[in-house]
Amino acid sequence: MKYVVITGASRGLGRSLVETFLASEYTVFAGALKNEMCLLDELKKTHGDRLVVVQMDVTCEDEVKNAAKVVAGHTNVLHALVSNAGIFVPGENNQDNPMDINMEGLANAINVNVYGSMLPAKYFVPMLLGQKGATIINVTSEAGSVINAAGCYDPYCISKTTMNMVSNKMKLLLNDHGIRVFAVHPGRMRTDMSKGSGDITSMEAAVGITNIVEDKIKVDDKEGFIDYLGKMMVP
Repeated sequence: MKYVVITGASRGLGRSLVETFLASEYTVFAGALKNEMCLLDELKKTHGDRLVVVQMDVTCEDEVKNAAKVVAGHTNVLHALVSNAGIFVPGENNQDNPMDINMEGLANAINVNVYGSMLPAKYFVPMLLGQKGATIINVTSEAGSVINAAGCYDPYCISKTTMNMVSNKMKLLLNDHGIRVFAVHPGRMRTDMSKGSGDITSMEAAVGITNIVEDKIKVDDKEGFIDYLGKMMVP
C-alpha cells in the first residue's frame, strides 16, 4: 500500500488529486479546513478506509501537528506529500504601484502559499525518509517566475516566487536523503480560483502531477521548477 498526504484537498485541484491518487491505489490523507471537510463525504462513502479526511489549516502549526498524529495512527510511512493549499484574493492583485500594495493581503498570501508548504514538510518529512521514490510536490505557479515576472506587486506572484525559493531549499536539503522535491506549475486550470477561466481542467493537471509522483513522467531530479507534464519552467 502507498500513502500520500494532500493539503487543500476539498476543492479544485486538491479534490482532483484525491481522486487520481485513489485511482492509483494510494491511501489518501486529505487535509481540509474544518468547514470544508464535508465536501469529501461522497468520496469517503465510495472509498472507505482508503480516504482519510483530516482537519488541516496549513497556516496553523497545531493543526498540522495534530494532522501528522492522525496520519501516524494509520501508518508510519508516506510515499508522497502534495502541498496544494493556496490562496488568491481578488482585488489584492495586479497592483502596479508599490505604494498601493495591501500589506495585509501580502502577509496573508505568504502565510498560506509559503508557510502552508513549510509546515506540512516539517511534520511529514520524517515519514517520507527511507521510502523509495518519496516525493514532495509543492504546487506553485508560472506567476512565481522571476525572469517572467509581470510589472506589478501582486501578493500572489510574490508569494509564489517565495514558495519556489523555499521549494528549492527543500530540494537541496532532501535530495541527499532520497526525497525528490518539485515545485509544480499545474497549468492554467478552470477552477473556482480562476473563476472558470483556463486552458485545462483540474483533473488533467492532477493526472500529470500523479504521474510525476509515480515516475510515469520522467523528470530529472535536478530540476526544481516544472509544469504538470514534467517540462522545465523558467525560474
